[in-house]
Amino acid sequence: MARARSQQLAFGLWAGKLMEPSGLYGALIGTYTQLSYSQKKGVPMQPQAPKDKLWTRAFVLLTIVQTMDLLTFHTITPVIAKFSLLQGAALAASGMAASVFSFAAVFARPTSGLIADRLGRRSVVLVSIAVSAVMQACYAFVPGFAPLLVLRVVHGFFYALFGTAISALAL
Repeated sequence: MARARSQQLAFGLWAGKLMEPSGLYGALIGTYTQLSYSQKKGVPMQPQAPKDKLWTRAFVLLTIVQTMDLLTFHTITPVIAKFSLLQGAALAASGMAASVFSFAAVFARPTSGLIADRLGRRSVVLVSIAVSAVMQACYAFVPGFAPLLVLRVVHGFFYALFGTAISALAL
């Protein structure tokens, strides 16, 4: 009982110290007061209008373009293994056809920022969109498994360039 009472007293003293003007509560109120009122005039500060808008025409356009690119990527990826089987590949090779795109993209990413900075982000985005569109159309006409692998590597490389350049362009 005595121990519980001493703990209550200790907590009460601690809580009381927090609520004093020199305690935590006072520090918070002082900080709030400094943020809310100008120290020179004692009047509320006017909220600052944001300098740059996020949803600009360029940002919306970049978002739409990247969404369309991701949509085409995610429509090809689930069916590429089955497609490679139809091209005459073995089951293990069809897995390779699915993964070679990602490997090409992973190896291209470290240099894609440098390429985008050297050649210009906008030009890299435009070229990579054009090449990706051609690559996506070529899936319909690929004659066999070996050309499919080459197509996947080239598509993965330009996909990595596009992703890096458009992300940097959005900034």
